[in-house]
Amino acid sequence: MPKPWQLMKFLEYVRFYSHHVPLDDSKRTFRDYAEITSHTLTFLVTSSFDMDAEMYDSSIPKSPLDVKIQGGHVGNSSVNSIATIYTKDGQRLLSNVNQAVFVDKATRRPKAIPDWWKEKYAESAKNYESLKFSKIKRPEGVMPFKIHVVRSDIDANNHVNWTCYVRYALDGLYHNVKHKLINGLDDFEKRGLKRMELLFSGESFDDDVLDVFVWADLEEELRAHVHIEKNSNFLFQGSFKFQEKCQV
Repeated sequence: MPKPWQLMKFLEYVRFYSHHVPLDDSKRTFRDYAEITSHTLTFLVTSSFDMDAEMYDSSIPKSPLDVKIQGGHVGNSSVNSIATIYTKDGQRLLSNVNQAVFVDKATRRPKAIPDWWKEKYAESAKNYESLKFSKIKRPEGVMPFKIHVVRSDIDANNHVNWTCYVRYALDGLYHNVKHKLINGLDDFEKRGLKRMELLFSGESFDDDVLDVFVWADLEEELRAHVHIEKNSNFLFQGSFKFQEKCQV
């Protein structure tokens, strides 16, 4: 059973490679990404992951793999990109869409994308939409699971890496299942994830203590929601849908 945060890290590395390693002797990079990020940071806003059941099928070879990176929607200060993992035989295993906002390095506030870049990639972006998720109201009476941020959770932007919030969320789900605080997901670790919808809203740092709230979806089976706060300030929310059949 692959860990979802490890799959996220894998795609993070692939994206970094595709966006920053020169394509040829001209030093240009895919979608001129290295150039437009030379004076800015990019912070993730939303992310979706769709995992096919074949990803959990041990009879299907998972090495080597092919990963396809595509440009997606282009907004005023944000873009999204699409990453899809395939086996060497062309079987799709996972599809991921990331929506990122460009941020000024000094102010850490959104910064407009240069007009020349938007014009250059407008045609290729016109068939894609911005990835948006609405914040779900946290139910009353849900008790928090405490997470203590450690140094190894911090990334190159000097804040908690995006993948860690999914680890925190699923650790919180495990805690709630183990202590019978949530119903209907007792075997979630055997099922594997089918879809993740992730919404990021703030930053956390080394030595922070976070509150992780978990509850089951009231209308859809095998789906849980997780809400993470720091000092009552919203940081992250995720919806996790699990496979209908147990995979192990």
